[in-house]
Amino acid sequence: MTTSMAFKTTQRPGQALPFLDLNVQYAGIREEVEEAIMHVMESQHFILGPKVEALEKEIAQFTGCVHAVEWASGSDALILTLMALEIGRGDGFIAGTRHGHFNPGIVTSPSRAAASAS
Repeated sequence: MTTSMAFKTTQRPGQALPFLDLNVQYAGIREEVEEAIMHVMESQHFILGPKVEALEKEIAQFTGCVHAVEWASGSDALILTLMALEIGRGDGFIAGTRHGHFNPGIVTSPSRAAASAS
């Protein structure tokens, strides 16, 4: 059995290495995850709510920042970061190439350019 620094896997010699094996990690936190899911279902706070606010405060404190803001996706993170930095049409910047298929669409999107112009 192979063990990495963060995750234990069930890979055997000669087998293909799994991309990401979360089974062992999930087994250790299953009860906590299911309890959190049930809390969300019962509270009906699928977006925002007191849990999100508490997490943002905890992340801000942990990182030493005044504020922390959660975003729904990596695409939202890229769009809102570009807008916050006032990067728009005609501006040059360097973007990572290994962050998903959405980077080129966000960077070149006419709606992105229009949003940054307003």
